[in-house]
Amino acid sequence: MPQRLRTEARCTDASAGLRSRTVDLRSRGRNPDEVNFAPGKRPQERLRVSSTAVAGRTVVTVVGEIDHETAGRLGDDLKAAVLSGARRVEVDFSRVGFCDCAGLNVLLAARIHCQGLGVGFSVSGPVAPAVARLFRLADTDALLLVSQAA
Repeated sequence: MPQRLRTEARCTDASAGLRSRTVDLRSRGRNPDEVNFAPGKRPQERLRVSSTAVAGRTVVTVVGEIDHETAGRLGDDLKAAVLSGARRVEVDFSRVGFCDCAGLNVLLAARIHCQGLGVGFSVSGPVAPAVARLFRLADTDALLLVSQAA
C-alpha cells in the first residue's frame, strides 16, 4: 500500500500564546516531516553554550532553546565540563527561554554522571516560567535548582 504524504502539520506557537495552528505544507513546497517551526533558525543557531572554569568550579552558560534537536549539543558540552576536572558544575539557565523533556533528560543524566564522579551539579537561574514549570511538573526542581536565596 503506498504511503500517504502528510500535507498539514499542527504545532504550538509559543509566540502566539500557546495556541495551536495548522500549517499548510503544500503551499510551502516542503516535506512535512522536515519542517522546522522556528523559521530561519537552524538547531545550532538556537542554542549557545559556553564554559568558564575558575578554581575547580565550571559554570556552563546556556543561551537559547533546548529541545530534541539541541539537547545533544548541551549534553556534549556538559560532559566536557564534567570531564575537565571540575569539582562542581553549575549550569546557568538564566537565558534559556524554552526547555523540553529532552533537555531535562540531559540535565538529569549529567547530574547522575556527576554524582558517580563525586562532582557537584546544579542549575542556576532565575529560570524562565516555562522551564520552572517543567522542572516542577517533573518533580525535579529540588534536585536541580540552586536556591535563589542562597
